[in-house]
Amino acid sequence: MISHRLSTIRSFQRILVMKDGNFITEGSFDELLNDCDYMKELYQKEEQELEGREQEPEGREQESD
Repeated sequence: MISHRLSTIRSFQRILVMKDGNFITEGSFDELLNDCDYMKELYQKEEQELEGREQEPEGREQESD
């Protein structure tokens, strides 16, 4: 499976990490978070995006110029 959402692959036993089309490393989700700086970076970025969405008021529409 190819996934761009880390939450999708959280329960997988073996995850291959690629960057710019190149294989970087492999392991379980927890192993990768502990050992792979790139995976940590992706995880932190995804968490920040999710937190930002949760803080937006519901029903808020974008203002047009």
